[in-house]
Amino acid sequence: MLPTKGDRYKCLFCLDVDFCELCKSTSRPNHDSDHLLLCIKDSSVYQRSVYISNRSRLCHDGIKCDSCLINPVIGIRYECCCEINLCEKCEFIDIHDQNHHRTKITAPIGFNQKQTNHVIF
Repeated sequence: MLPTKGDRYKCLFCLDVDFCELCKSTSRPNHDSDHLLLCIKDSSVYQRSVYISNRSRLCHDGIKCDSCLINPVIGIRYECCCEINLCEKCEFIDIHDQNHHRTKITAPIGFNQKQTNHVIF
């Protein structure tokens, strides 16, 4: 299957059902027509985010990725509820239990600052 080009339409009821613009507009005999579809705009219409432009400057001093062992973590880091730290690459490839809540940390905590636990509601 090829990646979708342009806008993508994600079914809000089915776990793994996406349509391109052409398929969304045509008859879909293998999919319930009553299911709502969420339009996800083509990312090429947006400018690069400030985060992506400054990614290399986002350095989590004193924090190591518990999977690939890169130290320090550069870019967004993810902290699991079991205090496992993952870099973006390792979080993206789903190497850690997906049932564990992970906090996305976009601003590094100063090395001399005490890190507080995140409260999950």
